Amino acid sequence: MKASVNIKVDEKTRDQAKVIFGAMGLDMTTAVNMFLKASIREKGIPFPVMAVPIGVNIGQIEKQWALKLKKAEEQEKVNEMRDFYEFAAELKKEHGIK
Repeated sequence: MKASVNIKVDEKTRDQAKVIFGAMGLDMTTAVNMFLKASIREKGIPFPVMAVPIGVNIGQIEKQWALKLKKAEEQEKVNEMRDFYEFAAELKKEHGIK
């Protein structure tokens, strides 16, 4: 039996997610179900979640992420993608995040 779940999200977030999922051939329901099943499989959130330590400049982190994402897009075009967890570890190290 199927059950309904109602969640509240910012309209902009919802719309941006719909575009991304649509490009992948998914609807919102399927994408949320994938997240929930991955959470069950991993027995937690299926991706790293961390708090930013006090004193860390979030704006600077966002700029660095933007630069790294741009580089990743360029690498993808020439089939030179890096492992996400390597990338995340490098970023954490740069900012002293454990």
